[in-house]
Amino acid sequence: MNLRRLVLDWKAYIKKPVILSEGGNAIAFVRGEDGERSPVLWNGNLAQAAPIIFDEKITRDKFVKDVKDVIKIIDNIHKRAFGEGLYKEKVRDEILETAYTFMGSSEFLFAPNDKISDEEYNKYKKKTGDIDLLVSEDKIPSLFQILNELRGRKLSPTVTFVGHNKLSETEIRGEQINGIFEFKVPGRDFLFQIDFVFVPFDNEGRPFEEEKFLRGSSWEDIKQGIKGIGHKLILQSLGSEIVTIPWGSALLATGSSRPDKIRLKTKMPNISDIRLGTPGIDMAVLQDTLGSVVDLSGISKSYLKSLLKKVSIEEINRFVESLDEKRISILNTILNKQGLGQNQTITLLVTFIVHSPTVEDFELDSYFDTFKSLMSFSMGNGLQVKYALEPYKVGQKDVYRYLKVSEREIKFRKAEDVFEAIFGNRATVEDVRDIASFLGILRIMNRYLSPEKKISTYNGLFYHFYESTNFMSAHNIQDDLVPKQIIMEAFENLVTEVKNSKKYKNKEIILKEWIKRYEEKLESNRAKKDRVQN
Repeated sequence: MNLRRLVLDWKAYIKKPVILSEGGNAIAFVRGEDGERSPVLWNGNLAQAAPIIFDEKITRDKFVKDVKDVIKIIDNIHKRAFGEGLYKEKVRDEILETAYTFMGSSEFLFAPNDKISDEEYNKYKKKTGDIDLLVSEDKIPSLFQILNELRGRKLSPTVTFVGHNKLSETEIRGEQINGIFEFKVPGRDFLFQIDFVFVPFDNEGRPFEEEKFLRGSSWEDIKQGIKGIGHKLILQSLGSEIVTIPWGSALLATGSSRPDKIRLKTKMPNISDIRLGTPGIDMAVLQDTLGSVVDLSGISKSYLKSLLKKVSIEEINRFVESLDEKRISILNTILNKQGLGQNQTITLLVTFIVHSPTVEDFELDSYFDTFKSLMSFSMGNGLQVKYALEPYKVGQKDVYRYLKVSEREIKFRKAEDVFEAIFGNRATVEDVRDIASFLGILRIMNRYLSPEKKISTYNGLFYHFYESTNFMSAHNIQDDLVPKQIIMEAFENLVTEVKNSKKYKNKEIILKEWIKRYEEKLESNRAKKDRVQN
C-alpha cells in the first residue's frame, strides 16, 4: 500500500479523542516530510510500547538494573551537553537507588530488593505498564533536545532508545514526554515506555513530597490487584462530587461580564428540527401577532428588524397560541433585556419563539449554563477551586465565573490539605495515611460521607471507567476489563450503599455497550497497524 495513504490513515486516527490512562501504550512519532505527525516503524512494526512481563530471560532484577544504568547514561549525556545533569549529582544515585524519583507503581518496580523482592513483586504484578520517572520541570527544553538527538541510538548492551511521541515543546504542555525504548537479550526483545514526568523539585534536587502523593500508588492497593488509576480517578470523582452546589442554583458569567454589563453563558437547544415555514415576515405582521399580546413600542427598532429576518409567520403563530401569563412575562423579560435577558443577542428571542411552544413546563433558566462541582482534581494540578463567585446576582441566583487553570488561586496539593478540602474535617494521622491509597479512601468515605455522597462518588468513578473514553489498554480488552472490575468490586463490597446506585443496577447494560465500543476501537487499531506494517 502507498506509504502516504498509511500516514494519512494514522493522522486521522491519532486526532481522535482517545485517552490511554494506564499501562504503556504510547507510540513513537516523528515529523514526516510534509511536516505532519508520522508513526515510527521499528524492525518493521509500529513502534508502540506494551506492558512488560518478566521471565527467566528478562528478570525484574536485570531489567531494573539496566534501566537505571540507562537513566544515568542519559543524565551524563545531558550534563555534557548543558553543564548539568537531569539530577543534582549529590542526590542522583540516592533518589534512583531508593526509587524516590519514580512515581506510581514504578516506585515499587524500582524498590530495593530488601524492601520488595522479585518474588513478591511478580506475585502481585503480573504485568508492568509504563515507567514513570520524575524530572525537574526546568529540564523540559534540554531533555526534549537530548531525546530528539538520541533517537535510534543504542544506549547500553540491552537498551536502545527508539523515540518519543512529542513533536514540539508545546505538545509537552509542561507535563511529560513518553519515551519508547527497546530491551533486548538473546531470545527475547520488547518495546517499553518511560514517561519523563515534569514536576517541581526542591533545592536539594528531590521531587516535592506532594508530587509523590498526587502521582503515587499504594503497595496495599497493588497487593489487592488495584491499579494506581483507581486512586487517581476516585480522587477526581471526590473532587467533583463532594464539594458542590445544587444543580441549577447558580449561573455562569462570560469572560467579558462585569457588574455594570452582565453577560451570562447560554446553552441554547438545537431548533433546526422544529422549524416551521420560511423565515421572513414584515413589521405589520409582527405588530398584528406579537404586538397583540405585548407592547412593542418601547423595543429597539433594529432589534425587531433583526427578528423579522429570523422567524416565519407559522412560527410566530404557533408561539402566540402557546402564550400564557408565565410565558408572556418571560417574553417581556427578553424583549426589555431584563434579568436573564440582559445583554443577550437576538438568538435568545428567536430560540424562545421557536422552541418554547414545544416544551410543556418551560423555564427560561434552561437556556442558561449552570454547574454543580466547585472543584476539580488532576495529578498535575492537584485539587483546585475552579469557579469564583461574582459580586452580583441575576434573578436571585448567584453568578460564578469559570477560572482557567492559570487563574486559580485556591489550590490543594498536600495530602492533608486535599483531605480537609474534600471532607471538611481536620485530618488525623490515619486520614493522611489512608488518602494515599484507593482502599484507604474507601475507609475514609465510610468514616465521613453520607450514603448520597458515597453514591455520587461511585457514579463519578463509574463514568470515568465505562462511559467516557478511558481505554486502559491499546492491545487487549482484558487488560481494561479485569483491573476495572477489581477496583469497582472493591468499592461495592467495602462501601455497600453504592449498590443502591442506578449505575450499579444497570451495570450489565452499560458494560455491554462499553465492550462493544472497546472491541470496535481495538479492531480499528489492528486494521490500521496492519496497513502500516504490511
